[in-house]
Formats: sequence, C-alpha cells, structure tokens
Amino acid sequence: SERMTKPATPARQPKPSFNICPSGADTNAPSEPAAETMPITVLRTAAGTARADTDIAALLRRIAERHRVPAALVRVDAAAARWPIDEPRLERVLANLLDNANKHGGGVSALVAVVVGDRLRIDVDDTGPGVPLDERQLIFGRFGRGRAASSRGGSDGVGLGLAIVAEHVAAHQGSISVLDQSAGGGRFRIELPRGEQA
Repeated sequence: SERMTKPATPARQPKPSFNICPSGADTNAPSEPAAETMPITVLRTAAGTARADTDIAALLRRIAERHRVPAALVRVDAAAARWPIDEPRLERVLANLLDNANKHGGGVSALVAVVVGDRLRIDVDDTGPGVPLDERQLIFGRFGRGRAASSRGGSDGVGLGLAIVAEHVAAHQGSISVLDQSAGGGRFRIELPRGEQA
C-alpha cells in the first residue's frame, strides 16, 4: 500500500526587526530591564531613503506654522541648518510628533534642531505629563497597548501615528527616544546620521 506523505509546511517569513533598548546599548546583547533613568530608544530595520541636502530651518518653520506652533519656540543651530535627509519622510515624522504633542501632550513647548557629533538631533518638547517608563516600549508599536499607547498613538484613531514615526526614522538609520524634561514635560528626540545623498 502507498504511504501518505504529509505536505511540507511553508517556511515562515521573518518579521521586521523591532528592538527596544536603553539608549547606547548593544542591540546584539541579551535584553535586560532598562534602568529607570535611561531613555528608551526604538531601533528598527526599514527600507532605504532618498536623501538630499535639505534646508532644515525652513522645514521646521514650515511645519511649525502649519501646526500653529509659535516661531519663537523653533530653534535651529547654524550647524543643523542644512542636512541630507529624505524630506517627505522627515516632514511626516515632525508632523506626527507635533500633532501628538498638541493633542496629547499639553501643547508644544519647543522644537529644536542641533548637531551632536555626526548626528542631527531634533527635540519635540511638550508640556504634558510625559510617558510612563513601563509604557515607553509600547507606544511605537502598531496597535500598541497601555494608557500611553492609547493616548499617544496618533490622530488616525488606530494607534499607527508613532509607529509610522519610528519606521520613517529607522529608514534614515536613526533612532527615536522618549525622555522627561528636567523642568517637567515630555520630550521626543530623533537623531539622524548624515548618511549619503541619493
């Protein structure tokens, strides 16, 4: 009699990398609980970017005006005035972060761009209560869970706003962190390496 053979199980497709780690930590090392004083940084793998030399000062002023952020709250250091980025991606990142700060963080208190080492750093500060440490690893996931995820998820109503931010930042090989300001309020910090222009 013929023996019945079991159909081969299709190989599972790997999921996109999504690592939450303390800022500056080795992502290849075994995961450990983050110290309470450490910011949580989101690192992802994503598709590449089409970078071009961009007027960062003009970009920040334009987005701030669109989101009714007073010009006095926008500061761009001379070294950060121009940077090679994928402008549509960064514009979406900043639009989502400003929208998030206005709707869920008590309003934008500062939008600042500086260069630290070989990276462009942009801070979006708000006057809200910040994000609890135990929920900072949730808010950048699609359909994130928890109080912060539901309130900070984004204006699209399905918790995708900050997930999209993380993906666009990762496409620049950058990072995004959630911190607390010393004087109170939350801070979303993105850091983008210079990279190569298309």
